[in-house]
Amino acid sequence: MQKLTTEALLTSYEGALKFSNPLTDTISTDQFSAEYPEHPEWAVGPFRKDDSLSFRQVQDWADPTGIGWTADSIYNPSVMERDGKLYLFYRASPRKESVSSRIGVAVFDPETGWQDSPANPAIYPTMDNEILGCEDPKVYQANGRYYMFYNGIWTIGPGEAETGQEPDAYPLGAVGCDINVAVSDDLIHWEKLGLAVPHEISRYWAKGAVIPGTPRAKPSRSAGTT
Repeated sequence: MQKLTTEALLTSYEGALKFSNPLTDTISTDQFSAEYPEHPEWAVGPFRKDDSLSFRQVQDWADPTGIGWTADSIYNPSVMERDGKLYLFYRASPRKESVSSRIGVAVFDPETGWQDSPANPAIYPTMDNEILGCEDPKVYQANGRYYMFYNGIWTIGPGEAETGQEPDAYPLGAVGCDINVAVSDDLIHWEKLGLAVPHEISRYWAKGAVIPGTPRAKPSRSAGTT
């Protein structure tokens, strides 16, 4: 696994700025997140968009990595309610669907509306398995604490793709994806605990950090962003 360095983060960011996809380049975030031609029987909903609850990021955060990172799109959010306020956790990317993502938090107060947390980014690359970004937060409450499961994206080095792989396993590319976990007592400040799914289980690819709800855990809810 490649070591996380400022130079490696800058390379990831510069690559993200050049990312292009014929579909995502031409559609809005609303279309990307919420427009589907069919509604399967198993789907939850339908939902109705409430523009008064839409969060819009109006300024970039200070960059703790020192590479001049900025965001072009925010998406893939989840929401947790606490003391009458909504806490929105979202993925921010230099380009829609690019690497080099960070995770931010915004708080909705019914009296004052949305405010982006001054502590953002809440989650950004600090570990080797986050060298290509931190993505797609899912937040849960259990035993009086909050737990965020998110994807860490990293570079698979030469030879690693074959390490521990079964003969009939799916082929790996140049990118690995882990489920990492962080904990918080206030939903604003987070402490990383590291890898949630060992590589012996994930085989270097564990996507979609979702845990089914139980009587002891409250899963986060999806919400629209622009």
